[in-house]
Amino acid sequence: MLLTYQLRVDIQTRLMYKGKLVYMENTLEAFQRYVNFDCDSGHIETTCLPGGIILIVHSDGKLFNFPVNRALVSEEGHIIDILVGNIVAVRAEGEEFSDILPEDVDFIEKHLKPAYVVNGTVGFLDIVPLPEYPS
Repeated sequence: MLLTYQLRVDIQTRLMYKGKLVYMENTLEAFQRYVNFDCDSGHIETTCLPGGIILIVHSDGKLFNFPVNRALVSEEGHIIDILVGNIVAVRAEGEEFSDILPEDVDFIEKHLKPAYVVNGTVGFLDIVPLPEYPS
């Protein structure tokens, strides 16, 4: 089992949830299933944050019109990308994934801002508290 930081969005309601630390299997199938909203065969891709943190997302989420989840922002607060669908954050240890550290959460939250896109304009949902994902 691998300790991950998961940022979930509901595919039906498009509601974003607070991130949470969750143990999951360290298998390709488990990551594919998570980013594909608990359906089989999601294709994953990774994005690197500084400090060895890896973000796992669905590689075709934008093509499939997955709901917006977070904006990836630089240290200066500039938007780098809009991430859609469910996101899993892990650490890298060489070529393998490893446990996220609880102290990584603040860094991840600083660089992944809850966001929305309306008519091509990106906004941040930083004044609205996000709900907990129901267990």
